[in-house]
Amino acid sequence: MRAGKRPSPRYSPPAGVSSASGCAWMMTSQIPALDRSEPVFRCARAHRSSEPTTTGTTERSRCSQASIPQPAKRSAAAGQRSVTTMWTHLQDPRNPENRNAGNGGDLVKHTVYLTVMEHLLNHTPWCKQLRVRECHAGRGMYSIPVGDCRRSLLSSLYEPVDTDTGVLLHDRQRASQRALGVWPTHSTGLGWYVGSAVMNAHRLAAAPGKHLIELYEMSPATRSILRTVLAALGYSASEVESRVLPEADGARPFDGEQYIANNIGRWDSRDLVLLDPFAMWRQSHHQAQRDRYGRIVDAVIAQGQQSPLLVLFWTWGRAFPVAEGDLRDTNRRVSNGYQDLLDRLLQAGRNLISVVWRWGLQFAMWVLVPDSQQHALAAALRQRCGELNDHLSRSKDLADVEVRLERRGR
Repeated sequence: MRAGKRPSPRYSPPAGVSSASGCAWMMTSQIPALDRSEPVFRCARAHRSSEPTTTGTTERSRCSQASIPQPAKRSAAAGQRSVTTMWTHLQDPRNPENRNAGNGGDLVKHTVYLTVMEHLLNHTPWCKQLRVRECHAGRGMYSIPVGDCRRSLLSSLYEPVDTDTGVLLHDRQRASQRALGVWPTHSTGLGWYVGSAVMNAHRLAAAPGKHLIELYEMSPATRSILRTVLAALGYSASEVESRVLPEADGARPFDGEQYIANNIGRWDSRDLVLLDPFAMWRQSHHQAQRDRYGRIVDAVIAQGQQSPLLVLFWTWGRAFPVAEGDLRDTNRRVSNGYQDLLDRLLQAGRNLISVVWRWGLQFAMWVLVPDSQQHALAAALRQRCGELNDHLSRSKDLADVEVRLERRGR
């Protein structure tokens, strides 16, 4: 949710492809398994790994305090103060994410974000300093109206409301909403979904170390709400340094993607960059944006294993034949499109983890971390996605999530 927010819808389907309406989280048929040399791991329902999701006991011991989320470093009195009197009434009706937050794409996407952060905070150097730079950051908290089709899915996610479950997204939603005073007393009484910007800030504030979260959002109105929500959390700079750019705010849009393209060459492996390409990968009028992503990928390649860490989130909407062609590399390639960028990374020796799922819409993510972290992180992602599906199985709202290691010579 998501910096540099574009005013138009995420996906403009090519001719002949329907853009049928409906809830994005409704389950549809699955994409066939892709023909890749690496094994495919599916996180469908009870697919839990009994193996550890991190490696290196010596390294882990250095970060042992980060393995369990710590309570926010605030006084009990501060935690009890009313924090809901202002931000709950702020509106940004032109924000398209108000209709998308908390759908099936978000639930898997945010599970991936949280899993990556948990893994990094258990390892050096990130347990000492992690700098999260999130594009398309959004407003931080999203109202889910009565009667909205997302409520059924979120009701399942939020159960039980009175305790943590070990399901990462449930527990992070519960902790963040309790900090803001809006966690429901019953799952059917839910009213809010926490966006990744606030969940990530809340998690970093609880972790030992000196951490930064820097948030980029296109819309001035949405930025203003995000600042208000973060202020309601009441964290000091000693807990987590948080910035919403531009700091000297005004009424102009802020292009977070361009800011990242301009600065990523100066960042290093302590920086975790979260980006949403959305669905601008075939239309000719999006070529300039594709080329900008090409420059970001080139900057990452140039720095090798010391480059910033990168997580990209893709969606094709309901254009399933187009998505399948891009994922299988059977479509005609476009310059700096999905397969073009993937091949450029792999040919340069930058292996990555891909996460692919269909939940009403088609989604994929790339997770680019140092090679030394890939196997353990891939195992953690398979486990956490499986736990999410297990938790939601009562409502039959499930996504078949494929987690694979993408390597040269696929």
